[in-house]
Amino acid sequence: MKMYPTKFWLSLPLSAGLILTACSGDNSDAETESLLNEDETETALNDEPEPTGSGESVLELEGDTVATVNGQDIPMEQLEMQLQQYELMFAEQGIDFAEEENLELLMQIQQGIVDELVQLEVLVQEADRLNFEADENEVQVELEQIRLQFDDFEDALEAQGYTEDMLENEIRDSLKLNQLLADDHILSLEIEVTDEEIEESYEQQVAENPEINDLEDVRDAIEIQLIQTKYIDQLYDEADIDIHM
Repeated sequence: MKMYPTKFWLSLPLSAGLILTACSGDNSDAETESLLNEDETETALNDEPEPTGSGESVLELEGDTVATVNGQDIPMEQLEMQLQQYELMFAEQGIDFAEEENLELLMQIQQGIVDELVQLEVLVQEADRLNFEADENEVQVELEQIRLQFDDFEDALEAQGYTEDMLENEIRDSLKLNQLLADDHILSLEIEVTDEEIEESYEQQVAENPEINDLEDVRDAIEIQLIQTKYIDQLYDEADIDIHM
C-alpha cells in the first residue's frame, strides 16, 4: 500500500516547490515515491534557471490533454511545464535529455508527473465536492511569503512559465487539500484499520528508521496515515479516469 505524506501532491509541480518553502503545517513521516525530494526541488527553484528557447519539453507530447478525470480535462501545458523544470534541473547537472540514453529517465519522470497530476485532480474535486474553501486572506499571506523569497518575483515566475494567477490557484488548492487530509476530517471517515495493519506499517518504518519511537508513541499517527492512504486509494478507484498518454 502506498503511503502518502500530507502534501504528497506538491512533490512535482514547480509552483508547489515554491509553496513548500512558505507553507507551514505538519507533514507525515511516511515516504513518498516522488522522483525528487523537496530540498532538491526548492534548490532548483531558488537557482531561477533561464527558460528554454523552445518552451517545450524534449519529449514530443501530442494532444491537448494529459487525462480526463470525472469529465474534467488536465491540460497538456501542465505536464509540459513540469517536464521543462526537470530538464532544466538536470541540465545544470550536465544531463542532456536530448541524448537517447537519457530519454528513459525522462519518460519515467513524465509518468510520475502524470500520476501526480491525476491524483491531484481527484483530490481537488473531492475537496470541492465537500465545499472546502481556502481563506483568501491566507492565500495572499502565502503568496506574499513566496514573493519575498525572490529578488524579482515576476521574472522568477516568467522564467518558469507561470503567472501570479496560476500560483494563487495552486495555493488555493493546497489550502483546500490541507483541510481534506487534515486529521479531524480523516478521523471522521468511516474507514477502519486493523492492529495488524498498524503493526505492519510500524515494522516497515522501523526498517527505514531504527530511531523511530516506540509503537505506542506513534500508533495514532500511523493509524491516521493508514486511513488517509485508504481514503485516497478509494477516491482514486471511484473516479472515472481516462489517461490520454
